Amino acid sequence: MSGSNCDPAPSPSSVLEIKSRIAARQLVLPEGVVKIARLAFERPELFAFESAAMIAQICGVSEHSVIRFSRSLGHARFKDTKRLFQDEIIRRSQTRLTPG
Repeated sequence: MSGSNCDPAPSPSSVLEIKSRIAARQLVLPEGVVKIARLAFERPELFAFESAAMIAQICGVSEHSVIRFSRSLGHARFKDTKRLFQDEIIRRSQTRLTPG
């Protein structure tokens, strides 16, 4: 008895997809979550390697807000969001190392 319009969006598979989702929802994000989103793209290495508690401290928000940001992207755990940012850091470093 589940309607397709009630199903949650699938989890993003890349940082680019996260950016697209944030852009689409920018006007409805609470201020604390907007701060977190900005930091995610200004300093992706923090999301790749720091804890939710540290990111919360840097943003001046609660750790729960960082977890809420991750869940708003469709991730069950912050660890899943971290993994995407780790993959992005790896992708960027490989792009820089590729002769062109």
